[in-house]
Order: sequence, then C-alpha cells, then structure tokens
Amino acid sequence: MPVMGNSTTAAADLGITYQPVTERTAAYYEFGIQSGALVTEVVPGGLADYAGMKTGDIITKYNDSPVTQEKTLLAIMRDCPRGNKIKMQIFRGGTPMTIETVHWK
Repeated sequence: MPVMGNSTTAAADLGITYQPVTERTAAYYEFGIQSGALVTEVVPGGLADYAGMKTGDIITKYNDSPVTQEKTLLAIMRDCPRGNKIKMQIFRGGTPMTIETVHWK
C-alpha cells in the first residue's frame, strides 16, 4: 500500500490537516482524480468545519488554482490575500462539489 505522503501538513488557517494525493496513491485508492489534498482531519469550529468540509474530502482546486504536487494547497493558500472569499472544489465520495468560505483574516 502506498504511503499518502511523508508527513501530514496542517493548514491551520483553514482548520484542516491533509496529505498530498499523488498519481500513484490516487490510482491505488481509486480516487478517480490524479492530484489534490486529502483531508485527514477537520478541526471542530474551524473555517473548513463551518463550510461543511469532511474528513476524506479531496481538495482539487483552491480559488480556481489546481492543487498538484508542484503547486501544493499550502503554497496556494500562502498566495491568497487574507480576508478574501474563497471557493474550494472538492471531491467527496466520487462526486465533485464546491465549498465557499473566507480566507482567515
């Protein structure tokens, strides 16, 4: 079984912990997508929790920027001005969805 990344990355501003999805792990787990950020924890009361994100969701885009191995979720978040409304495209149980929230001030 492939490892889902060498470490877990905390996206504290969003209130999640995630691991990167690689093509290899996506194929092994049959995610139906090639890259993204697999949410491994949603912090109760955090922005992601209020937006309706769940453990197991895969974030594929953050404000129209695809989440890839080259452009990670954390890198995209660093480039996003704080206080702006954001849209995240996620993949939940084989279904694409959009979640909206505000990038933490």
